[in-house]
Amino acid sequence: MRLQDFIDLTWEEDAANPLIEPARTSLLIADPTFLPPAETPDGNWHLFAHSLCGLQHFRSTDGVAWRQLPGRVAPGGIRPYLFCAPEAYCLFYERLLSVVPLHTRIEMMTSTDLSRWSRPVSVLEPALAWQGEGGWRGTVGNPCLIAETGGYRLFFSAGLVFLPDCKFFEPKYIGTAFSPRLTGPYEPLPEPILAPSPADAYGNLGAGALNVVRASDGYLGFQNGIYWDDASGHSRS
Repeated sequence: MRLQDFIDLTWEEDAANPLIEPARTSLLIADPTFLPPAETPDGNWHLFAHSLCGLQHFRSTDGVAWRQLPGRVAPGGIRPYLFCAPEAYCLFYERLLSVVPLHTRIEMMTSTDLSRWSRPVSVLEPALAWQGEGGWRGTVGNPCLIAETGGYRLFFSAGLVFLPDCKFFEPKYIGTAFSPRLTGPYEPLPEPILAPSPADAYGNLGAGALNVVRASDGYLGFQNGIYWDDASGHSRS
């Protein structure tokens, strides 16, 4: 598809939402990543999302009715991204290392069948000053990976901003890193590529997260900017 094909799309929320709800043992199910039947070994839809218990695996025959598979894929993992490489499926995710102070890194596991996964390897650790903004030890997460000539580009969120109305933190910056090898390590650019700005009506608090799609004539980014809405007196995404 061309960039204009994406830009011309119109979106409407599905009447069947929510498609997936959290289990009784968890308060949330969030940040889904999926593969369609043409890219999976069994011809089904496969989706991974995180709960308070770690990454959960779901399967569907139509992309609408989902069944959660038993077990946890990555206990302690959040915000996954599933990348389909020629030799294996690669599951990137944010690993919570400590809560006080908050410290996260990006890890990756591989699989040939979406069921049995390798041991995780660390691909990106927070090491730059802006990745520790918010008074924390350092956070990098919300991974998104694309293949480029000569290697792979990783997009990620970093740093935190406090939302006073919901007493919660959201990502402040978005950065990018590159590696000639799929398993990393990834070398980040010294500065973020997206940052909050008072002039951005939909990103005046935080940059949130970014998912990047490659089109035939460029790249398209889907971002959930974090902003303060004066009309309602609430933070929004």
